[in-house]
Amino acid sequence: THRRKLFALLALSEQVRSVKEFVDCGIHDSDLPFIMEESKSATGPFYLLYKWHDLRKSDGADSRKPISCFFSWQDSKLENFERNQWQLLAPYFELVGRGYSKVEHYNFADKIILPFIEDSSDSSTEGGFSNVWRVKIHRAHHNQCPSKNPTDNPSYAIKRLQKNDEKAFKDEVQALKRFSDKHHYHLINLLMTYHYRGQYHLVFPWADGNLLDFWKKYPHHDFPPRDWNFAQWVARQWLAVVEGLQAIHKAPTSSSSLPRSETYDPNDPRSHGRHGDMKPENILWFKSGHQYLQDPDDLGLFVISDFGLTRFHRSKTVDQVSPTHLARTPTYRPPECDVSKTISQSYDIWTLGCVLLEFAIWYLHGWEEVDKASERRAAAERQAIAEMRAAAAFADGREDVIPGDKFFELTENSVVEDDATIEKVARLKQCVKDEFKSLRQRGTTRFFHEMLDYVEDHLLRMRPDMRAKCDDIVHKFTQMHDRCLIDESYCTAEIPRPDRADTKLSEL
Repeated sequence: THRRKLFALLALSEQVRSVKEFVDCGIHDSDLPFIMEESKSATGPFYLLYKWHDLRKSDGADSRKPISCFFSWQDSKLENFERNQWQLLAPYFELVGRGYSKVEHYNFADKIILPFIEDSSDSSTEGGFSNVWRVKIHRAHHNQCPSKNPTDNPSYAIKRLQKNDEKAFKDEVQALKRFSDKHHYHLINLLMTYHYRGQYHLVFPWADGNLLDFWKKYPHHDFPPRDWNFAQWVARQWLAVVEGLQAIHKAPTSSSSLPRSETYDPNDPRSHGRHGDMKPENILWFKSGHQYLQDPDDLGLFVISDFGLTRFHRSKTVDQVSPTHLARTPTYRPPECDVSKTISQSYDIWTLGCVLLEFAIWYLHGWEEVDKASERRAAAERQAIAEMRAAAAFADGREDVIPGDKFFELTENSVVEDDATIEKVARLKQCVKDEFKSLRQRGTTRFFHEMLDYVEDHLLRMRPDMRAKCDDIVHKFTQMHDRCLIDESYCTAEIPRPDRADTKLSEL
């Protein structure tokens, strides 16, 4: 209820004597900013000032009440007051953390000056639905700088949704809020949100990169050295990532931040979640600046991020494929997207298997081999498409396909029943099968033999219902992690593994 900013603005406008009128009208700093509009009066145009909060709530012009304190002011004084006010209105942000657990949302006027002392928006990273960039917030304008050390001011990530889509914004925020009071340190923490200049923004901790950046920063297979310490770190990170995915699949439903539609039926809550976009770019890498990093010499943490495509369901998480609910990166898409046109929680299991296979390639042979494996998958797809075109498989007006580097191949069989129909068949690409064989034959540890066997047998299964559930994956990775802690040879000594017989398991 103070008026310090108003008093300063009256001084700047040489209208200090008007302060009593503002007191009598019950105007406070919290009513700022004031929005100036031109009057349509028959007596001639002149300016009126309204409270911006009233304009935001207004359904029409009749509910707007001009501020009577300004009626006697000249237009030049009004213009001066309206221009000066923005310099005093840089907002203060209450960010989640340090004893503050509520995710605040702010609606800002277009002329508000945001308190960013560093802003890399000109070099933002563009995704399918958003842009992300790094900022630093002035120390006096947020609650995360208790230290007096001027260099102790963390960076934050601003995610701006490309479309002013309120539903998409609320879907992502509600997904994140489910975990905001659980503080799972391998799920990204939403700090606050705001609406500014016609777009929605989300604020997160700033990461040092993502899994793809991690691979490129350490491109060679001999550094970090593949010793016992590093193997334990790898086992710990992947156990935590699958635990994070398990938390999404068994989503909490008791949070007070959830909308009533999510919780109105306690006997059938929306407790089945699906991340919907697991890929290296959405597994963030925090080398520093994360509240749960204990050891400064540690390689950091892997954290699941980007909940823009996350959805929650009631008894089952199976629904028809919608282009707006699918990741725009086709590399990791599961085969059911093209064959059965339905997706479920097992969508995430397939994508997790793809990422784990790439991680195994990086661990054993470095980044260059990950890149080559992608090119081999793309080459196989180009060849398959060329053969299908040569066989006129795309006749009869059916859609052409765009080649990519996904892990399965799609073919079409003619099925003669009452009428001739086309049946789509998906199989794991031969080059992917060869990848598993090559990794085993060139020698690796029992830890990675176990991981590769589990990925091939239980994650990259073509039939969604045959893929492992998150609980089973967590159990398996817990076993591998615990064994890494007590048996050095398990994760450092290389042993050969004989070839495994081919099966028909990888067909849909």
